[in-house]
Amino acid sequence: MASELFHQLIEVSGLSPIFAHTTMKRACERGGVSPGQLTRAELLRVLPSIRQALETYLAPQAVEERMREIRKLNNLGSLFPLAEALNDVRAENTGSD
Repeated sequence: MASELFHQLIEVSGLSPIFAHTTMKRACERGGVSPGQLTRAELLRVLPSIRQALETYLAPQAVEERMREIRKLNNLGSLFPLAEALNDVRAENTGSD
């Protein structure tokens, strides 16, 4: 059984729910975390795996948007203001090419 946080992750992933379940489950497992035991601390640990999974299916700007929403699940957005600003600039530059 998946944790409530895992269900929230599926909801904000930007992928269809059925597809998101499998994709996020694999991302968690690659990061060494069981979806059933996903905690806020473990979410931080699996963020790189989640990003990698999303990059396979979503455009770069969509990945950045989804990662911002995922970080909000853990109230992580405010911990990375400079990184988020740089990502926003990068997304804007990529979108204008």
